[in-house]
Amino acid sequence: MKKIICFLSAFLFLMSCDKIINEDSKFSYDLIPVNSGSKWGYIDKEGKFVINPQFKDAFWFKENLALAANQDSLYGYINKKGDFTIPAKYKYATSFENGIALVTRENGFITGIDTKGKELFVLKDAKSARQFSEGLALVQINDKYGYINEKGEFTIKPQFDMAYSFKNGFARIASFEEQGSLPSNYGFIDKNGKIVINQQFDIAADFDDEFASITIGNQGGYIDIHGKIVIKPQFDAYDNYGEHNFKEGLAPIRQGELWGYADNTGKIVISPQFDNASQFSQSLASVKVGKKYGFIDKSGKYIINPQFDEASSFFKNLSIFKSGNKIGLIDKEGKYVINPQFTSSKLPFSDNYSEVYTDFYDSTKLVSKLFSNKKEFFGLSKNTDVLYIVKNFVKLHNLDITKLSSTSIELGNNLKDESSWIVANGVMFQKANFLFNQEIIKKTPTYSQYYDRSRDQSGNESGANKDAKLVAVDFYISLYGDDAYGKEKNIATAIKNEFIKKYNLKSESGYPGYYSLSNKDISVNIDSNSGGIHVYILFDNSGASDV
Repeated sequence: MKKIICFLSAFLFLMSCDKIINEDSKFSYDLIPVNSGSKWGYIDKEGKFVINPQFKDAFWFKENLALAANQDSLYGYINKKGDFTIPAKYKYATSFENGIALVTRENGFITGIDTKGKELFVLKDAKSARQFSEGLALVQINDKYGYINEKGEFTIKPQFDMAYSFKNGFARIASFEEQGSLPSNYGFIDKNGKIVINQQFDIAADFDDEFASITIGNQGGYIDIHGKIVIKPQFDAYDNYGEHNFKEGLAPIRQGELWGYADNTGKIVISPQFDNASQFSQSLASVKVGKKYGFIDKSGKYIINPQFDEASSFFKNLSIFKSGNKIGLIDKEGKYVINPQFTSSKLPFSDNYSEVYTDFYDSTKLVSKLFSNKKEFFGLSKNTDVLYIVKNFVKLHNLDITKLSSTSIELGNNLKDESSWIVANGVMFQKANFLFNQEIIKKTPTYSQYYDRSRDQSGNESGANKDAKLVAVDFYISLYGDDAYGKEKNIATAIKNEFIKKYNLKSESGYPGYYSLSNKDISVNIDSNSGGIHVYILFDNSGASDV
C-alpha cells in the first residue's frame, strides 16, 4: 500500500480526503501553515507571518511540535519559533500522537521516536505503518496488516488483507477478491483483534456519532456499533470513506446526481438539491451548487451563499476557502478573516502526513549475486575467453544474443522493451556487452548481423575463437520492479566497496552514485541513475586499442 496520504494543498474540500477525523484538542490553532510562492511558513489569525516561509512542506502544530521539511525534502519537527528541535533527517514521518511519532531515515527502518527525538522501537520487518490512533498503530508486514502498541509490540498480529486505523474503538478490515483489486468485504474489529461486525459490506466507513455508512451493491445505508442496519441501504452509493458519515445528527445522502441530508432514522430532512455536500461541523455544512461552494444550516438555509471555488468544513469557527488560485480564511458569517493571498494550506483535522514506509534495502543481497562466482565480477577477468561467455551467459541462462559482431557479443539492447531484458544469476540486465581482443568467431561470412538461432553461430563452441580474450564488459543492471528501485546510489556504493575489496582497487574520483576506480591491471566506472546502474570494466589496457 503505497499509499493513502491526504494532502490538502491545491484543493481543500473535504471530499478529497481518505479520512476526516474529529477536531483534536492536541492541535494548536494559533499558527496556520500556508504556502507562499514555493515555500511554507506559518501565519497567525490576522494573516501575519509568525514563522517566515522557509520550508518545503509544513503541517499544523500538534502536541507543540509541527512536522516540516527542509529544502532537501527531509522531515523534522519544529517549535513555534520555527526552529528544528528534532533535526530534519527523515525521509518519511508522521505527526505526534500521545508523544510518539513514526519516522524513517534514508535507507532505514520504520522507527518510533518521542518528542525529544529519542528512538523508542524499530520495526525491522514492517513495510508501512500509520500514525498512532487510540493507542494503536496499523503496521504492514509483508502483505498483511496488524497493530502495535506504544511499545512497538504487536497486540493484534498481522492477519488482514487490508485494515485501517482505530476510531471510536473500532477499526475497519477488508479483503481482496483477487490480487490488484480494490478492497471489499468490509467488517470491523475491536482492540483485541476480535471481529465484532462480520465482513459483509462492499464499502464501509469509520464510525462517527455511533453510526457508520455502508454500501451494499449500489445502495448506501448505515449501521450502528453493534452492526445492526439502522438505515437500510436505499440511497445511491458513492465512494464512501467517511466524509459522508453522520455528524451532529445528520448525514449527506445522494439521490441521482444530487445531494441532501438525512437524520438517523433515514428520514430526508434536507431535500437533495446540491451538487456535492459535506458533513456538518459547528452547525454548518459546506455544499456545492454549480461550481461554487457555500454553507447551509441544519434547516437547509444558506448562511453563506455559494461563492467560493473550494471551502473546508469549519474548525474553531474558521473555514479555509479558495478563491481563484488563492487561499484565505472566513468566519461563520462569511466574512474574510484573511484575504485570499496564499497558494495553499492544510486542514488541521485531516490525516495529514500519516503513513510511513520502510526505506531499507539490503544491498548485500544484490552485490553477492554479482560477485558470487569466485572473486570476480560475475566470474569475469582478463583471462576470460569467448567460450566462457557462451557457456555461462548464453547456454547456462538460456539467453538470446541480441547482436553478434567481429569482436563483441551483445545481450539485450532495448531499454524500454521488457522482452529484451535478461536475467543472469538472479540479476536483471537490460544490456550486457562483452568486448574481445580478437575476432570471436572463426568462420562467419559477415559480421554485425543479428543472431539467427537456427544457424547456431554462438552456441556452437567449435565456431568460437578460443584465443579471443575479454578486454572489457559493459553492464546495465535494471532495478525496475524490484525492491531495490530507488536505492541506486546505495547499491552503487556497495558495488564500489566490493570492487575495492576483491580487486584491490583505489578510488580515482567519485561522488554518491558515481565512482571511478582502478589499479595497474583494471579500471572500473560505476554510474547510477533512476532505475538502474551502469558498470563498465576495462580488464586490459594493452588490448583496448585492438577493439
